[in-house]
Amino acid sequence: MTRKDLGFVDNLDRGGGRGPAARLGLAVQLCTLPWLGFVPDDIWAVPQAAVLRLANQLAVYPGMLEQYGRRAQTRSDHLKLVLKYLDWKPVPTRSEALKELEQFLLDRAMEHDSPSLLFHQAAEFLISARVVRPGVVTLMEMVATARTGAGALTSEKVDHLLTGPMRADLDRLLVHDPEIGTTRLAWLTTPAVEATPTSIKLAIGKLMYLRALDAHLLDLSMLPRERRRFLATLGRRSTVQGLKRRGERRFPILLAVVAQSAVDQLDEVIALFDQAVSGRESHAKAKTDEALAKRAKKGEARQLLMDVILPILVDPGVPDERVGGMLRERIGMDKLREVAAVRWKPLPRDHGRLAALEASYTYLRKFTPGCWPRLISRAGPAPRT
Repeated sequence: MTRKDLGFVDNLDRGGGRGPAARLGLAVQLCTLPWLGFVPDDIWAVPQAAVLRLANQLAVYPGMLEQYGRRAQTRSDHLKLVLKYLDWKPVPTRSEALKELEQFLLDRAMEHDSPSLLFHQAAEFLISARVVRPGVVTLMEMVATARTGAGALTSEKVDHLLTGPMRADLDRLLVHDPEIGTTRLAWLTTPAVEATPTSIKLAIGKLMYLRALDAHLLDLSMLPRERRRFLATLGRRSTVQGLKRRGERRFPILLAVVAQSAVDQLDEVIALFDQAVSGRESHAKAKTDEALAKRAKKGEARQLLMDVILPILVDPGVPDERVGGMLRERIGMDKLREVAAVRWKPLPRDHGRLAALEASYTYLRKFTPGCWPRLISRAGPAPRT
């Protein structure tokens, strides 16, 4: 406690007088309220270390706390003194503080749906507002009301998007499709494992299915980003039976799933395409490097010949008519014929990388023609400059 706090406790002249038990009990309430946001009924269960510290500051025996507040009215009167001293407000009932808490919980419930997190956020909000926290049951009821309100508000905000055809399309996501062997929802929410032509074709098929639903045109900006993310995650993790049990509340969830899937699926198609092409390019690079290593090994014999030929050619003391004879004599005709028999073509600028990549043409043809045309087929007009 600060010196000011000690002065407040020492000036106690009501609700129990200046006795050591009253002073220690008042100090416990004074320190507990800003920390917890409320004062527990079982004030005697304060950690012993905290009691010892306060008793040392007040120069009283720690065990005096057991004698504090035998009358509930004493604790209540002291709490009123603490509230006035700290400028805190009592537990809200129908006050403005309660309305602010309800709106705060509704706003947070639009971002996430975790009851425990909402409870802790409400407690922190009340502490920051210097308002005493109500009981656990009361606060949990407010959390439940906020979660229900968030669901109703979500449905209200997206109701204009949930036309009859859209509801039918969303419900079809939950129906088992014999063509793919599962529901469209499970099909859409199962990501690709590797970048193979089959996986890329499947990803393109999902993208086209979503575009047929106009999922890429859905505008859910009226919902907070966190709410959209929460609904999409909930839809991906829920079972078909679980979604059906939600009744009308399933539609905003499925709407968020298809809207987010339209974005994610486009990213997946591009990523798979990039991985597939990069994989073939890496393969071409490895083949080129191997070919360059073999070329270097073959070129070693030519280099050795140049080490013999160049000194003779640049030596001014060797007459021109003697050059040929000296080279044949030092190198040998057999070696010269062996090296001359090897054809030596100059390398292109890319060292043959493009030619090596050309060998993957058949592989790339399995998915490339169906990829980019479909990616740009629904693109809007270019912006005017």
